[in-house]
Amino acid sequence: TGVMYLYTAKMNDDGEFVYVVDCLDPVDADFRYPGDPIEREIYPDMQRALNGERVLPDKIKKTDWGKIFITYLPIYEGEEIIGVVGIEFRADHQYQVYQNLRRRYSSCYSVWLPAWCPGICSAGYPIHFIGICPTWTT
Repeated sequence: TGVMYLYTAKMNDDGEFVYVVDCLDPVDADFRYPGDPIEREIYPDMQRALNGERVLPDKIKKTDWGKIFITYLPIYEGEEIIGVVGIEFRADHQYQVYQNLRRRYSSCYSVWLPAWCPGICSAGYPIHFIGICPTWTT
């Protein structure tokens, strides 16, 4: 499936995100226990989910634990959002392919793309505008 991490989280009384259920094997070095703090670099996206937004991957996120695609979904109890489901997919390979293409072809987009698809690119739109290259971070 490519899933690297699958877990649930909530905000504690101190306003910090903490793990509730970690789906890793407890013997795994990355396993987190209920109440362990969530890494702060993903707080903004988790907060979006806690606010009711479905956070789907739109770019590769570089973290201390690797390059990942993130998905965060709110967990509801009735009408109330009580937590977040976190799904992280490994993106190292996609990131490397993107970097290679970027280095190789970055100066060619405006030259060959409009000729390759004149109906779509007649105005010379950037390649990511037509959906060929998502807006990944570098």
